[in-house]
Amino acid sequence: RDVLPRRLARRLSRSGQDVEAALKAAFLQTNAELHRAERIDTELSGTTCVLTLIIGNKMYTANVADSRAILATGVGAVVPVALSHDQTPYRRDERERVQAAGARVFSKAERDGDVDTVNWSKYDVKEGYLDPENAEDAPRVWNKDDLPGLPCTRSLGDLAGERIGVSAEPEVLTRTIDPSVDQFILLASDGVWEFLRNKTVVDYVQKNADASTAAQRVADESYHVWMDMDDRSDDITVICCFLKGTGAGVGGAERD
Repeated sequence: RDVLPRRLARRLSRSGQDVEAALKAAFLQTNAELHRAERIDTELSGTTCVLTLIIGNKMYTANVADSRAILATGVGAVVPVALSHDQTPYRRDERERVQAAGARVFSKAERDGDVDTVNWSKYDVKEGYLDPENAEDAPRVWNKDDLPGLPCTRSLGDLAGERIGVSAEPEVLTRTIDPSVDQFILLASDGVWEFLRNKTVVDYVQKNADASTAAQRVADESYHVWMDMDDRSDDITVICCFLKGTGAGVGGAERD
């Protein structure tokens, strides 16, 4: 988490550097350094990553895998707007990309023979995920040895996945901030989105006066849902940035 900001800052300091190109290069350089790190075995381990960079009135959001960024916008009725799209085999473009590189895509249930072959194309969604209430056993990315079983098509690390098309190159979405209606930005790891809709998260944040309290509320609510659904939780990390009013600022929270 320290390397990527440094690599990005160095590239942005160069005169005339394109922001989108700088973001992509910083991700790829960080991934290469991760593989070279002596104390980290990336063969079957990796991470998601999402960041939002604000320069003037422009927001640039870069992501790999299924951590997610959303913007809450509107006056009165506040709605979520996706600042990133999850890269999973639910997306036809991503599924076909890794398959072209040699990946096989199927769920754990299919691998274990618990269900017949599923036509994943019927689950195609632009954002890369299904509504939490409708999600099925997720399609995963496998090689010929039934590894690594990733539910994502991009990530940092995951060397076994890289050999079959899993990429560390982020997708970058750009948006102009509208100060008259844009309220806050929220970035969160995949554990938050496992069971919570974007709109549900926005509603939780709106009930809080500052970014730190809002981030903690989202983290706590996510953890409680996990405990209701399972005996463990996935990684839960939340960053909230209020854009307007007396509460403008940034806050973060985590739950294990």
